[in-house]
Order: sequence, then structure tokens, then C-alpha cells
Amino acid sequence: FSLLEGKMGEFGIDILYEMAYSYTAQYPAAAKRAQKVLAKPDVRSRASGATLVNLDIRANAGTPCKIKPMLDRAKEQGDAQTVALLRPLTGSRPCGFANSKTCVAYPCLMGDGQLKETISGIESRVTKKK
Repeated sequence: FSLLEGKMGEFGIDILYEMAYSYTAQYPAAAKRAQKVLAKPDVRSRASGATLVNLDIRANAGTPCKIKPMLDRAKEQGDAQTVALLRPLTGSRPCGFANSKTCVAYPCLMGDGQLKETISGIESRVTKKK
């Protein structure tokens, strides 16, 4: 962990992010430790732009409307993991009398199309890199 959080720079912090959020079911103790390390300001200061965006989106997952101000940064710096975090926010949910209608799950994110535009922008930028 000390190697990942220090001497490996952005790459090490990206690995910590993977440990923290991709393998939580398989290695819960390691995931919890990696999450704790990623919360340190000095570690965050060395993270890549994509990892910072992903951490900020995760920190606000319980209040999706707080994610809206992050969308421009996500579009510029996000990666495939950012898309995976944002895509569920584009959904709809049943609503109305006896769930007879479909409503947008998060109108604060969907009203102006910025969320879908952000996802498309990330996907096209990430695809170009390959």
C-alpha cells in the first residue's frame, strides 16, 4: 500500500482506486483499506484527473443532483469508469397513479441533456485513445 500511495504516482493511485471499488466483494479488507488511503488529501493530490472525478462522483452518489457541477470536468477528464458511474443516472422510474407513467429518475441531471452529452463525450474521447 505504501508503494501504491507514494512512489508509483498516478498509476499507483489508479490501482488503489481499482482495489477500492472493483474488488470489494472478493477482497473486502483490501478494498476498505484502499478507500481509506484514497480519502487522504496528500494521496488525492497525486491522483489522475479521471480518478479524482470518479472519487468525487462516488462521494456524491447519494445526492445525484450534486454531480451536475462536476459534469464538465467529467467530460474532459473522465474515463470508462466515469461512464459506468454516470450511466445509471440516465434512467427512468415508474411514477404517477399506480405507476402508470414513466418519470425521469433525476430531473436535475436530465433536463438540459448535459449528462448524456458528458457520457457521449467521454466515450468518444476514450475510444479515440485506443
